[in-house]
Amino acid sequence: MGTAAIGVALLAGASLAVHTTASRRHAMMQTAADAAGAALRAARAEDAMRWAPGELAAAERASREALTRQRV
Repeated sequence: MGTAAIGVALLAGASLAVHTTASRRHAMMQTAADAAGAALRAARAEDAMRWAPGELAAAERASREALTRQRV
């Protein structure tokens, strides 16, 4: 019975560590996604489609693809 309890305690600790790491990773990814979105909005507001249409389209496409891959 003691070995099973130790196993359960170790499993619970490992689960907590994985959850904490995953939560931090998600928060960092969300922060990066928010910053990218803000940069794209600023570029659109500054008329980037007129001055750098190819670069803006590429940035929007890259952002969309990254968000799709990460499901943010």
